[in-house]
Amino acid sequence: MTSTRRSSPPRRARAGFLSRLVRAAAHLAERRPKTIIALWLLLVVGCVAAGSMAGTKQLTSAQSGVGESARAEARLDHSGLEDRAVETILVHSSDATRTRAAVQRLATSAARLPTVASVRT
Repeated sequence: MTSTRRSSPPRRARAGFLSRLVRAAAHLAERRPKTIIALWLLLVVGCVAAGSMAGTKQLTSAQSGVGESARAEARLDHSGLEDRAVETILVHSSDATRTRAAVQRLATSAARLPTVASVRT
């Protein structure tokens, strides 16, 4: 004789906090889709605003290197050596003699400035 025994369906484990939260959000999204879309947009705008208010930090060249180049940049940075400022001026006209004259006037006036170290033409 064989006995047939019905097995009961497996019991579900008790739902955790996260699964209850997801179910509640899904039900709310089903009932009020426009509200959920508006809330998502508000969240995105808030995150962008918070990110822009936090700002950024720029690394110096000494901080951004790795290996030997980082050590060299750190030593240069520590020594206080700086690159000189360089300006380039392009003079152009339809007449070559007028161009040369304008270049000479600019070079002469630039060389007179106390902050100019040298002028090349």
